[in-house]
Order: sequence, then structure tokens, then C-alpha cells
Amino acid sequence: MNGDNLGMTLVELLFALTAMAVLLIALVAALTRTLADAQFTANRAKADRYVEEALELARNKRDEIGLDKLETNKVPNSPLPLPFKRTINITAESDEKKRVVVQVTWSDSRGTHWATGSSYLTEW
Repeated sequence: MNGDNLGMTLVELLFALTAMAVLLIALVAALTRTLADAQFTANRAKADRYVEEALELARNKRDEIGLDKLETNKVPNSPLPLPFKRTINITAESDEKKRVVVQVTWSDSRGTHWATGSSYLTEW
């Protein structure tokens, strides 16, 4: 055998296995991050829809009862599916204008997040 090394040494084998393990761990971490980002994006889109829905409910209630009678407790705030929570606040800016602020919050493994929207309502 003229000194030719036809096989892998134990050190070469351990190095190859370690390199493969590091690559596999990096791949799993990247995949996990991608899935978490996709879930966050989906929740953010839902929260934005819930904000718009509440603003529309406030507009409809204004049309039904009039601007002068529109108050926070008059706008129906139906429960949202978990993990979402929604608050609706209406404040009078003047006799002819009210501000509606809607905030939808949700929590996940990264913390608490929110989507907020507001609109000014007038009598028309």
C-alpha cells in the first residue's frame, strides 16, 4: 500500500459529522424563524382587519343613532377569537366631530403586539 490512505481517519469522520450537524442546526433555526415570521404576518393581517371592522361598526352606529348619541359603549364590540383583544374608544373632539380609536392586541412567544387605527366621524 505505498502509504496511500484509502479510507477516512476517525478525525476526518468526526469533522465531517460536526460540519453536517452545524449545517442542520442552522437550517432548523432558519426554518423555525421563517415559520414564526409567517405566523406573525398572518396575525398582523387579522388584527388590521379587526381594526377596520370596528371602525366600520362605529360608522354604522353613527348612521343609526346619530353623531350626538355615539359613545364608546354604544358600538358593539363582539369578542374576537383568541389571542386577539379589541378596544374601541370614542371621544368628542367638538360638537360636530368625534374621534374613534381602535386597538387590537395579541400576544405570542415574542411578546405583545398591537394594531391601531383611528377615524374622525362627523354628521352627514
